[in-house]
Amino acid sequence: MACCVLQITGLIFGGVGMVGTLAATVMPQWRVSAYIGGNIVVFETIWEGLWMDCISQLGIRLQCKFYDSVLALPPPLEAFRALMCFAVVLSIISFLMAIVGVKYTHRAKEDPQGISIFILAAGVAFLLTGILVLIPVSWTGGSIIRDFYDPKVPTSLKRELGAALYVGWEMLLHGHYVQAQSEEKSHHFMGMKNGMGTAAARSLRGDEQHMVGLEGRQLLCNSTIALS
Repeated sequence: MACCVLQITGLIFGGVGMVGTLAATVMPQWRVSAYIGGNIVVFETIWEGLWMDCISQLGIRLQCKFYDSVLALPPPLEAFRALMCFAVVLSIISFLMAIVGVKYTHRAKEDPQGISIFILAAGVAFLLTGILVLIPVSWTGGSIIRDFYDPKVPTSLKRELGAALYVGWEMLLHGHYVQAQSEEKSHHFMGMKNGMGTAAARSLRGDEQHMVGLEGRQLLCNSTIALS
């Protein structure tokens, strides 16, 4: 029962991680305009993402525009796009692997090692997804903080950390949790296999001892008959 609860919990965290990875990839709130001036009346909010720029006017009207040319983008942004897209694909594959592993857990008595390796692979893939997301998110967050405190950067170009960055950092925690759960389930299945192997070995030794006892008694009977 406890193992089943861990499987369902890990699967839920994996699904949340997959959705969060997709959300962090498509959200435009990677860089958000910073209001550090004396004017408290703000009419526009600027969002900068991996795929588009958006301008929100008083929270009522939202205008977004995709980047016109891929070749004109900065090299780091192109690399971040590639990493996030690869992370999305890997998270989907990991989630499907986790579903299959949980679905066929009832076959663990027949082949616990195969099931445990399958679930462990899904957990490692989830952790790798979190690492892939961590690279562009942390790089972007570091550049935002560096520019914010750089006096040479104009105030109009200073940005703050957007919601997409926090979502990306949270994905690493989800990946680590799922990987830990997969390791625990793997050890559980290996323990089941070792237990079954030990029981089989004991049964075999018991059968061997029984046969030896029968053969000894048969020899004793034969010797008694011969002496008589």
